[in-house]
Amino acid sequence: IGVQHPSESVSSIRRNMQSGRAIPTTKHTGLAENNILHIRIRKSNLIEDPINVLFSDLAGERYRLVRDSVDEAKKMELVLRADSLVLLVDCAKMVQPKEMHSTSADGRMILKSFLDTKMLNHQSNVDVVFSKWDYVTAAHGKNGTPNYIQGVMDEFQRLFSERLSNLRFHFVAARNSQDPSLDFGFNLENLFSTLISELPSREYIDPEIGINSPARHIDRFGDKRDGTRNE
Repeated sequence: IGVQHPSESVSSIRRNMQSGRAIPTTKHTGLAENNILHIRIRKSNLIEDPINVLFSDLAGERYRLVRDSVDEAKKMELVLRADSLVLLVDCAKMVQPKEMHSTSADGRMILKSFLDTKMLNHQSNVDVVFSKWDYVTAAHGKNGTPNYIQGVMDEFQRLFSERLSNLRFHFVAARNSQDPSLDFGFNLENLFSTLISELPSREYIDPEIGINSPARHIDRFGDKRDGTRNE
């Protein structure tokens, strides 16, 4: 996997991926920043063509604004362009009784705001990711899903299953610090594979494609130049 972006923060991400550090050294993304991280991936057999993937790198404060205001949700045009939306639920907070309710409620309110403003629709791919899963397994073991986590999933399903046809749940521990029995980067490969499998198959895209085209907005990032993609 190669990360192609000029910023120092992404260079730091590459170093951390190689080092296996448990503590991140990347700087906090500023509220005014609108970063796009580009990753090009290819199967090790080198037979299939590489896939270019774009990740948004936005400050968490932006999503808290979305939670509280539909006007702020409408400003998040990257959501319209996305093939998938990943919604993180912080399990380091979920295991704390005083923070459990507000943490899960924040995620539901953000998702509701995007749906109410039609930034997402019934065909949108939404992946609810319970991050820092090592906090849960350290407290409850690895057998089964604790009732309060299952309750959060059930509530997401109750509220959004009729509004979203592709609502999925994942448990990951990117930097395991609580449960030594979990591998470093626990379940990230499965999450990434799921996201990649949902990418639409498309040829090189004309940059003049109209907004009324059935293609997603992200397609307009493409360019035709001598048969190669412009990144």
